[in-house]
Amino acid sequence: MRVFTLRAALACALPIALNAASPAFAQLSWNQVLNFKAPPETPAYASELLGKTNADECFNGVGVDYPPINPDGTCSIGQPKRNQSYVWGLTQAGLGDPSFAGDPIWFGTVANPICGGSATGLFPPDPNLTISFVCEYGESMLARRPSHPLPPSLGDWRMPHAFSYNMTSRQLTDRTPNDPIFQTILGLRSAGALGNASILAGPTFQNDVAFAAWDASTGTYRGSCRATALNQIRQWITVNGVLYAGAGRQTGDGVILRWRGTPDNPFNGSPSVSDYCGFDVVGTLAAFPAYLANYDGKRLAASAWNKSTLDAEGGVATPKLSGSSSLSAGVYLGPPFGADGEYTTADAGAKWSRIWAPAQYEQDPVVANTTGAGAITFWKGWLWFGTMQNDQSASLLHSSCTRSFCYGKPANGNENITLLFNVSRAASIWRARMTSEGAEVQLLYGQTQLPALVPNTKTFQMQPTGWTPLYGQAGFDNPFVTYTWSVSAGDNDLLFGMYDYRYVFDIRLNIASKPIDPTRGYGGDLWRFTDPDTPAQAETVDGLDNWPTYGFRNMLRLDNGPSVIVGGASSLNLEPDGGWQLKYLTPLTAPTVQPRR
Repeated sequence: MRVFTLRAALACALPIALNAASPAFAQLSWNQVLNFKAPPETPAYASELLGKTNADECFNGVGVDYPPINPDGTCSIGQPKRNQSYVWGLTQAGLGDPSFAGDPIWFGTVANPICGGSATGLFPPDPNLTISFVCEYGESMLARRPSHPLPPSLGDWRMPHAFSYNMTSRQLTDRTPNDPIFQTILGLRSAGALGNASILAGPTFQNDVAFAAWDASTGTYRGSCRATALNQIRQWITVNGVLYAGAGRQTGDGVILRWRGTPDNPFNGSPSVSDYCGFDVVGTLAAFPAYLANYDGKRLAASAWNKSTLDAEGGVATPKLSGSSSLSAGVYLGPPFGADGEYTTADAGAKWSRIWAPAQYEQDPVVANTTGAGAITFWKGWLWFGTMQNDQSASLLHSSCTRSFCYGKPANGNENITLLFNVSRAASIWRARMTSEGAEVQLLYGQTQLPALVPNTKTFQMQPTGWTPLYGQAGFDNPFVTYTWSVSAGDNDLLFGMYDYRYVFDIRLNIASKPIDPTRGYGGDLWRFTDPDTPAQAETVDGLDNWPTYGFRNMLRLDNGPSVIVGGASSLNLEPDGGWQLKYLTPLTAPTVQPRR
């Protein structure tokens, strides 16, 4: 089996680097890699497992045809493999309707996104077998099949699944339809619902977006539609009884879509292949609006990503370096709603104002190019949001670019380490609000200095960010927390769901081992604010007692109340507890320092 170049270089560099000083001025250091300890948890919620992915294949070696899996999910030959990885889109149907009798929770999945992201990011698509996951790429059965083989970069793709969950019966139902369009969807990345209608959507092999709809009151599938004007979609939101979605467009900008369908006619009479599938365009942004928020009921806000930003969880784009004029990522405020509290097509050309941009904080232009605003919500008079940055795309851009502010191709393992450590960024956490003098922005968790490349050298130096955090260091004081994946506001608290890549990072550096050391702090993080004027507390730092769950991709407040539905993410497809998990958090009477176990 081939071993990809960077892993080999890192492995060769590791014995030397462990005995050497950490790269100068790096935010990430060997001391942190080897010795960082996660903070204690102070849980305020009890956690119940509602559902998890099942083993769906038997793995018996890279390039080996998959032996049959037994009905009970065991393998007579090989080991069980769990391909469905994330609760990628999550929504609640029937909200506010006491007569609704269907399944309220709907979600869609994606399979093996760690393989897709690696194939288009830092790592070439060579087979990679680790102690916890495998990416077969061109050696996969789907890439080797004689009829319609998948390209190597997509060899680990599996058809996404749609599910519903009934909170009364505690019953999980697979709603995946017999619809050929599902054979073209990379993953069901987003979900939205209004009344009895439930819609899942995601990017396709054709580089457009597919929508699939159900009548949630009965579970009846209502069909699908491909939107050829779009190339990406992520989050939906309902405000004042209107359902909106943020989407990326083929032209490179982003749009706010308004749903105009009904449960029986979800695409408003549109043909199965059309530009917008019956949605109205009611807003236009310079960048892709990845996350949406309701700003005090008066307007929408959006977190946006650059055209050049690689979203490694999807593995559908290769990063490209853009000039400063095309860096459009950041946080945007839309125009005020009309007198009816809605956006219409008349608002499609209205200005969206950017109130924060990554380049206001990030000092290295290449890293700024690969940083986007993450999950966002409105709570206690502020917009709260965090950042998302992928070190794979930052390393790739730095090493493939020939401009003066780019590192260039690393010459050896030590230079690989220097580059990797200096472009890794923990997520910064922010809040903003509009005042009579304009936008007021505060850094809550972040850095006063960040490393930036000295032009025409291979040296990084610390540069001031111009900000002083109110509460702590980036990543909620954890250098391995890099994605602000989800956020959920309740009456009494605010929860941030984070991606903690420490275990994946340890595997990349060849220092992960079994049995798992519980002090390493593996697993996704949930951080909880109960007061805008005090620091956050750790709800969990171990994936809600499941270390393979390395992040929390989605959250929602059940019935807009205090309890939370959480969608977990894990591409560790060879782990018994890898893959997606759906959990239900209910408030305890008082926070406790004892673990949930």
